[in-house]
Amino acid sequence: MGTFDERRRRGWLEEDEFREASKRFADEALKLLRLRVLDVVPVLTPILAEAWPLIMNQHMYEADAIQISTCAYSNCRALLSSDESLIEAARKSGLEAVDIEKEEGDVRKLIQER
Repeated sequence: MGTFDERRRRGWLEEDEFREASKRFADEALKLLRLRVLDVVPVLTPILAEAWPLIMNQHMYEADAIQISTCAYSNCRALLSSDESLIEAARKSGLEAVDIEKEEGDVRKLIQER
């Protein structure tokens, strides 16, 4: 949602385009929740505590560190992203990470194995 908002503020998305993108994002998230291929995990103290060293030692964004520590905390099989720096950081942290744009076959395999 932050990405959509940033693009709207920069004038790259008109208000109606922003609303449509937001609606599609929410619809897709709900669909994935119903299919049980997406979990929403609350940001708990242990997740934040695990994120701090990532922020300080690997100099990454807080949101990226929270994603990595949440993935580890919840015993996810893989972190899915199209953000190359996030994927690299997750792999350095010992997680399996899949680039959803470049490794579509791996994504399908993960979903089918579920």
